[in-house]
Amino acid sequence: MPTSLTRDTLSVHAPSRSASVSTGPSRSTSISASRSASAAGSRSVSAARTEDGGSFTEEDKTILATALGIPLHLIGSANRHKGDLQDSYATYVMILEGDALRRRIHKTLPKKYTLNNIILLFMSTSAYYNNSNKIFSKLRHYPEMEEWLRNEEGAPSKMSVWGSQKPTFENLNQILDDRAARSQAGSSKEKKSSSSSHKGKKRKAEDEEKDRKKKSKSKDKEKKSSKDYTLNCYVSISDCTLQTSFVQEIFNTALWLSLLFFKGLANFRSLIWISLLFPMVSATSSESSFPDISFREFSQFIGNNFSKKISLATVLVVLLSTTCNSDLLNLHARQQNPELDNEKTQTISGWIKAFARALEERLGADSKRLFKKQELKSKIEDDQRWTLIGMKLNGLSKLIGMDPYYRDESGRIMCNPLKVISEKEIEPVHVICPISMHCLSAQCEKRALLLDSRDRDVPRVTLIKGTKFYPECHLLSGMCTNCGTRYYGDHESSASDKAGPKSRWYLNNAKYMKAGSNLWVDRVFSGAVVNGTYSFHASTSAYAEFFNDSFWNEQNTTVKKLSRRQVWHTFVQETLRQVAKSAHRVLELEDDLPIHKVTKEAYKILGENGIIRSAQNHYCSECTHDYKNTADVIITDHDPAGLLGETHNSAPVKMVVLDGIVMGPTHCAYDNCINELENARTGVFCRDHEISQGELCRMRECNNPKIHSSQTCAEHQNNWYRHIVRFGRQTLLGIRRMVRRSEEERLPWLPNLTRPVQLHDDETETSNTSRNNYFTAARFYCVETICAPCGVVLAWTKFDKSESPSKILNFLASVFPTESVRPNYICIDKACAVLRTAIANGSWDTWKKTTRFIVDSYHYINHRVQDWICRKWCNPAPFNGSAPNLVIVEHDNNGVPHYKRAFNTQACEQLNAWIGGFQTVLNKMTIGNFDWSLHALLFIHTQ
Repeated sequence: MPTSLTRDTLSVHAPSRSASVSTGPSRSTSISASRSASAAGSRSVSAARTEDGGSFTEEDKTILATALGIPLHLIGSANRHKGDLQDSYATYVMILEGDALRRRIHKTLPKKYTLNNIILLFMSTSAYYNNSNKIFSKLRHYPEMEEWLRNEEGAPSKMSVWGSQKPTFENLNQILDDRAARSQAGSSKEKKSSSSSHKGKKRKAEDEEKDRKKKSKSKDKEKKSSKDYTLNCYVSISDCTLQTSFVQEIFNTALWLSLLFFKGLANFRSLIWISLLFPMVSATSSESSFPDISFREFSQFIGNNFSKKISLATVLVVLLSTTCNSDLLNLHARQQNPELDNEKTQTISGWIKAFARALEERLGADSKRLFKKQELKSKIEDDQRWTLIGMKLNGLSKLIGMDPYYRDESGRIMCNPLKVISEKEIEPVHVICPISMHCLSAQCEKRALLLDSRDRDVPRVTLIKGTKFYPECHLLSGMCTNCGTRYYGDHESSASDKAGPKSRWYLNNAKYMKAGSNLWVDRVFSGAVVNGTYSFHASTSAYAEFFNDSFWNEQNTTVKKLSRRQVWHTFVQETLRQVAKSAHRVLELEDDLPIHKVTKEAYKILGENGIIRSAQNHYCSECTHDYKNTADVIITDHDPAGLLGETHNSAPVKMVVLDGIVMGPTHCAYDNCINELENARTGVFCRDHEISQGELCRMRECNNPKIHSSQTCAEHQNNWYRHIVRFGRQTLLGIRRMVRRSEEERLPWLPNLTRPVQLHDDETETSNTSRNNYFTAARFYCVETICAPCGVVLAWTKFDKSESPSKILNFLASVFPTESVRPNYICIDKACAVLRTAIANGSWDTWKKTTRFIVDSYHYINHRVQDWICRKWCNPAPFNGSAPNLVIVEHDNNGVPHYKRAFNTQACEQLNAWIGGFQTVLNKMTIGNFDWSLHALLFIHTQ
């Protein structure tokens, strides 16, 4: 590297005045010092990782520094020289040149290192993007300051560039901003005013003096060793070449041979001429600007060629259809301009006629407006009609300049194929404002709303409409002068009241919704977030990555990428409006609540303790059947047809299925406390128990204070150490699932169990033993769901510690409080245990009037053969006719009758298989977020 960081031996060769190093046309082809400092936050997240996702260790620092020729003692030197501008500038140049070299030798490196990895050799990425890169990129406005920063021989003195100011980043930034402003103002004034010619002469003289000084300095530089020039020449030349592997290798070989030939030369300009012999790449735009013609010319063309009654919509369809088909116009123009001897000129080609046919089909009845009145006097055939429309489209394309053929100054015909026409210049202006025309309060009598935003205070936000970003959209709000209610794009806020906090009403029909401090989204985008989460079991991080890779990367925009927090905010805002709209309610909460409190309060109001109100009174052929007094019978001796049971004019038979899935959020570890954790990431107690137990030893029955950097007192350090060794580096979710499955199913290929396991049909044992510590937060045992045999979810809840029959009975009583709403059959995997518990606690006297408990068909196989109560009362499909509404006769395709269960008893197992796809995402949420997310997903599943 041609740089060193100490000022005593500093020899900086800046790559250019603009402090940028270009590396050709590959992806991430240049490192520009004008990058936005606002992107530093997003870059710093991945700075400690390489491009292939690996960690950037101290060993990697040594390898990278050695490969780039950076002395190891300079690693981390930026922190030791913090505040020294000349050293900081030397580091900045070294980073740019190091990254240019990294791009050339990346194939020889053991890992895919990035620019951020090079930055970390010297400083943090935030310091680089917020200070060095942000400020030094402006040096083109003050070349004398750049010379002083390079600290070379003949550089200006400190007094000449700084005056009485101290050389700090803050002062440098102010000086460069002032210089830039004066330079811009001076150039504009010089063009407009002819009276300032004497100033121009003076400035010209100053420029000549500067050029003279630069020439003298360049002569001094030419006296330096050819080694430095060789290295700098290699950087400036090779960075402009193609980055493909084969061409790059050939180029490097040829370049080094040339450099060795000219090694004895000290003339830098000689080597620059060599670079002209090698292929160069220039970036060209893939789009063309929208046609720029006057409205007068356009309106004259429309009036002369189309009907006087043509509508504005039809004109816009014709214009935009023309600009959107540049490839077709290229094909049409090629046939109009033959280049070979055996080609014929076709004024109206088949391409333009096909375009005319498609346009006519699109316009339908309005296509008559494409013709003048006299053109329709006589009946014309289809081909003639398309030819006539094609002639007008051909003339329109020539008028708006969409013709790839043109004549140059010498009169020769030249061809420049049409590119895709950019519609950025005709993008509409989106203003986010209230959707109500007037105040909705009854006492205000539809009073008009006044603009509540002053011109200077109107916020500019980013809007995502569909998949497109629209930056700098104006955000307006209104206010009723009578009641003081403020109206926004997605909600309304009540006036300030000393008696209590302000209220916020979330509008169900809002067009746009706020999804971040500076981001708004439309309902198409928010609906896509909900549908993507539901259909693909996607987390917010996965959806944000998908959207950024699919749409953000394809747009030439300066807005930041979509974050997972913004996706989560969008999911919450959309789902609470969907649930509220289904309940015919408008959600009212306290104003300015953070998003985690919004989910908690929304579940209290709209969640209704897990009951899905939209599924109330649900009936379909899969979950309700006509009541029968007698069972269906298949007579095989005389008649192969089945004998159907006798129906009765009674209420239809209804069944629900209940089951649980082992999953749930964490809660307070203290005994019998299921409150939300104070710290969801590393905490184990709720807010109250964090105050009383947070500083004490985490072992039960120990009230000693814990020691520093540990969770136990000195006496119990061994317990904490064993916990760290056993659980510190493992993810227990998969292990727990395998253990629970093996315990419950007892599959033959699994090893024998060494401890007793409670089966579904066993009585729940109350254990007096528990954990002897509070090292980890407790977790809810399972999520219990009730659904219809068709799959419609009726209700859900969380069970802590166990899925006991008493908890199941309490859950059923809360969902079906009265006899009129209770189903005829409730299918549970442990129905016999629930039946015994109901008989024991007396609740069976209430349930037996309307309901029977049966075991689902899958678990009934594993129940005890000698359990007479289970076989007698919980059989899901008895063939003895004791339950005629559980078994029906069905005929196959050949007309042969067979018995079939009347209801799908595996509906909950199928539902749990779908819910399991969200388990890893939901288990990491807080209780409030878990409750709302699962409730919203089950609500969508029910629709």
